[in-house]
Amino acid sequence: MALAPRPVRTLEPGSLRKSVRAPCGHPGFAAGASGAYSREMRKRLRRLRKEKTIYRRLGLSQSATPLDRTGLIIIQIDGLSHDHLLYALEHRRMPFLKKLLTQRGFRLKPFDCGIPASTPAFQTKFMYGLGGLAPGFRWLERHTGKLYNMKSTESAAALESRLQTAGGTASDTHSQDNAAAARSTGLLAGGTSICNFFTGDAVDNFFVTSVMGGSAPATRLSLRDIVVILFVNIGAIVRIAFFSVREALWELLDTLYALVFRVPRRILPLFAIVRVLCNAVLSEIGTVATIVEIERNMPAVYLNFLGYDEMAHHDGPLSRQALATLRSIDRNIRQICKVLERSAVRHYELIVLSDHGQVPTIPYHVVQGEDLRQTILREALEEKVTVPSQHTDPSILHTLSMLNYASAVEPALPRVFGGMFRRIRRWLHKKLLSRIAPETVNDLEGVLVLPTSHMAHVYFGVQPRKLTTEEIAARHPRVFAHLKSNPGIGFIVTGDEEKVEIHSSGGRIIVADRIVLEGENPLHEYRDVTRTARYLAELYRIPDSGDIIVFGARTDEDRVVNFLNQYAGHGGVEPGELSAFVVYPGHIASRLGDFRTPEELYRALCAIRGI
Repeated sequence: MALAPRPVRTLEPGSLRKSVRAPCGHPGFAAGASGAYSREMRKRLRRLRKEKTIYRRLGLSQSATPLDRTGLIIIQIDGLSHDHLLYALEHRRMPFLKKLLTQRGFRLKPFDCGIPASTPAFQTKFMYGLGGLAPGFRWLERHTGKLYNMKSTESAAALESRLQTAGGTASDTHSQDNAAAARSTGLLAGGTSICNFFTGDAVDNFFVTSVMGGSAPATRLSLRDIVVILFVNIGAIVRIAFFSVREALWELLDTLYALVFRVPRRILPLFAIVRVLCNAVLSEIGTVATIVEIERNMPAVYLNFLGYDEMAHHDGPLSRQALATLRSIDRNIRQICKVLERSAVRHYELIVLSDHGQVPTIPYHVVQGEDLRQTILREALEEKVTVPSQHTDPSILHTLSMLNYASAVEPALPRVFGGMFRRIRRWLHKKLLSRIAPETVNDLEGVLVLPTSHMAHVYFGVQPRKLTTEEIAARHPRVFAHLKSNPGIGFIVTGDEEKVEIHSSGGRIIVADRIVLEGENPLHEYRDVTRTARYLAELYRIPDSGDIIVFGARTDEDRVVNFLNQYAGHGGVEPGELSAFVVYPGHIASRLGDFRTPEELYRALCAIRGI
């Protein structure tokens, strides 16, 4: 963490003593220092030598990247908007991050994450500088009939393979930068990716969706290796045990409170597993993994904290539970910074950012008494509506996904407990799969509905091209008319090769070379109509987006109707969900430039890394 500019140092034999820096604000560690500070530094040196010796014997070699290259420590707080960050800072939920901003010369800058406001879409832009491939969290690949669900390893691996393929398959027609970005290396080349969807060309990957059982092997250590590492960081074991019990008890109490006092909240029987894994297991293991990678002088480390996003979906972005998660994340950031100050040999820049924001929502079935697919089924009459069964129960989907993560933790357990854990996991996995009827996307005959929070893609069968507005109106008139007039739906988007149309019950906006309004304005609730219309056109022009893209309406309680069972959401064009932020050292402001998009931030950080 670059608290102040300093000359680049090289690691030479016997130079460990020189590589340890004093705590922030101390005059420094110098020869002849005495007293308590000198004793503390000697203790730190002994620990540092011990850790480096252990990691070396485990085969965790030092990075081959020259030490004169600036390194990056990137910490992502999933789902935290700029406005909600300001709220957390004001209400003392993130005291260490506030200290960085007020006392350590760090700066805070908001930026626009782009549409769709989802983590996979953001990471394609931020890790590879390439947008226009992910139209949501779930979508249909038209030319193959393949269903993409970004909780699936297969889907994440397939998308990253496209990102790494030269030639540029992006659909963003606004510039030629995407094609160039497609041929560039990932932001994490030679580094480490932790709890992300993609590797970003990292050589070490921990809990990364695209390589958990995919074509590229994830970083794996033997049982002995992991036990030794955790023993060196014995505090992590204690924290994992304590926070696991705490999160499980809190989830039980929160559920009982919501049932008794009728508080708006998802009631998912298996969410306690997700909460423990995100807020206790993955957060602590991710923090320890980041510390280990710093000790190895890895040139780039990207850690994603998932807990806030999960809790916000469950209870709301400013709920007590979500804000408590931010406090835990702030503590983990502080722990990482202590290691940077204590033992980092490479010159690192610390970047704390978010990928998107969230807005308060209310489930569609609460407003309408049925879910969106049932609405379309009723209006389509004899048309068959097929929704992939893995989307029918969010509890099952969440638990299956987190069980995949849990499988990577098995090697850390002793053989007896590891075998027991594996048998329980496999039994639970089999039990859940028995509740999912097998379906094949290629056999679809009706309408496919794929929601991403309060945005949903509607496909009229598997076909290589989108139906035009005229074709939809002719083939599915009742569905088209009802979606425009449904009070739970704000507006829908259709189009053809020449234009994009935004429809509501009273009018439409045509987006082509210029923007034309006919009748009532479907986007009258948005402050910047032109910007919103351009964003919607950009989303529609992604080749694999739906024939119709449906967006939830705003309610009188200032919530957005959500097509999933969530009380906060993202994926659409609401200002709150498009608002991300970056916290960075003030002395690199000129090198970052006036970035406004994830792609521009990607290019600036690549330049800092020298790749």
